[in-house]
Amino acid sequence: MSYADLLTAKRRLTILRYLEGALGYSMNLSLMKDALLGVGIKASTRTVSDDFDWLDSKKLIEKEVLEFGVIVAKITMYGQDVAKGLEICDGVTRPSPD
Repeated sequence: MSYADLLTAKRRLTILRYLEGALGYSMNLSLMKDALLGVGIKASTRTVSDDFDWLDSKKLIEKEVLEFGVIVAKITMYGQDVAKGLEICDGVTRPSPD
């Protein structure tokens, strides 16, 4: 796995973990970008949007575009299982055991 692939997989896990802990299990793109930056993961709006698209295609989240183009992601049950390490999804880093 390349360094870029490793960063992408780790960022996707971090997105799932934030969604798992968010009120309503959802967060908009702008807040997610800020949350990632808060833990030292610098990512452009386009990169986070692409991650939302990829996670949605794998049924790990449900992506919705609201009024004024606001993009919101909501974690699915499968996404919660991946975030907890109960399921494995190629392209998402497996969490460390607690």
